[in-house]
Amino acid sequence: MTSVDEKSDQPLIHVAEASNLVSSIGDRTTWQLLAMSTTDLVISLVRKERPAGQFDMLFFTEVMRDVCSQHALLRSILAGGKRG
Repeated sequence: MTSVDEKSDQPLIHVAEASNLVSSIGDRTTWQLLAMSTTDLVISLVRKERPAGQFDMLFFTEVMRDVCSQHALLRSILAGGKRG
């Protein structure tokens, strides 16, 4: 486990592992959604202030993979439906 160091020069941790996870996604739709979310996060971190502590990219990527793989639910939401 990595401890949070608020004075760290490296705000992102587990970046390589997160990148490997994205690369391992076999479903193209899930891969595109996941790649977009992780890329947008990194761009946001570059353009805005850093997080108060370290940010675990692998944890974020795992959660977003689970969200992005719910294609039927996402289609329903995008069509104006409600989340079950």
